Amino acid sequence: MVIQSNIKFIEHAKAPIVSRTFFNPTGDILSLQISGASGSVKLEGRARKDADWVTLAGISLADYALVRDGFTKPGIYEIGIIGVRELRARVDSMDGDISVFGQIISSEET
Repeated sequence: MVIQSNIKFIEHAKAPIVSRTFFNPTGDILSLQISGASGSVKLEGRARKDADWVTLAGISLADYALVRDGFTKPGIYEIGIIGVRELRARVDSMDGDISVFGQIISSEET
């Protein structure tokens, strides 16, 4: 396992926001941590620069529940990103200060 990138998608947001776009070179897993308030956070991806953004599903590492259509509470999640070349986070609503951090991971040993 190799951590390819540490990404600060959003830091201490107090209003809805869309992060800047981050490139995924060859990672296959994104470990995502949402901290602070509850709200509606979506991780979006696309395979090509001119393609539409798609909301990605993930697995909660707290209880292994499948999360679709956005993350609603703080926690750590894992998301498959094989073939997803661009990533961004979207916070649509929150009930306080919220931060979103991610690590792009390659499970292939070098």
